[in-house]
Amino acid sequence: MSTARLFPRARRWRRVLLIASTSGAAALLAAAGAAAVIGGSAAAGSAAFGGGAVAVISFTTLALVDWSDRRAPGWTMRLFLVGFAVKVVGLVLLAAAVPPADWLQPGWAIGAGIGTLVVWQTAQIFSFASMRLPIEPQPERPAD
Repeated sequence: MSTARLFPRARRWRRVLLIASTSGAAALLAAAGAAAVIGGSAAAGSAAFGGGAVAVISFTTLALVDWSDRRAPGWTMRLFLVGFAVKVVGLVLLAAAVPPADWLQPGWAIGAGIGTLVVWQTAQIFSFASMRLPIEPQPERPAD
């Protein structure tokens, strides 16, 4: 199914946000479901926590880009790049700085987090690639 058929009324970055969020949520649910079947409720909770952390941070950064597209379009790509860097650094810091709870099974949390991130980023790239962004050349400055 092409991304053009998903969320037909959404435009530009809102479409990217909706497609990536839907894909990330599906990956999160699949990981938590697989963890529940294979490892039980603690594994499912761990997978939900890891994938959920990725989904929340990813959603927040992409929602900021969508907001910028509507309010300050000139800043959109800058915020997209900064948001991506903040997302990656934030996830690494979260994993390194926050000690795991007793119930958390790190393997499931990390696996679900990575799986959710890969699916999210893939959906984001494909939906971004289908955007039609206007490219306006900058006027040349006269030589001094």
